[in-house]
Amino acid sequence: MKYKSELIEELQSLYDNDQLKTDYRVTIWSVLEEVIGYNDIETLLKYSK
Repeated sequence: MKYKSELIEELQSLYDNDQLKTDYRVTIWSVLEEVIGYNDIETLLKYSK
């Protein structure tokens, strides 16, 4: 699942970019939720702020 973790890292770095408009960040967060999976609460919490 290396690809998945790299994707998550990339999405997380985009999400952390404060220059992005909120709309983009919400979209990125939605994708992060999809990729991580709603069932994986532990990982999801790790990436949430």
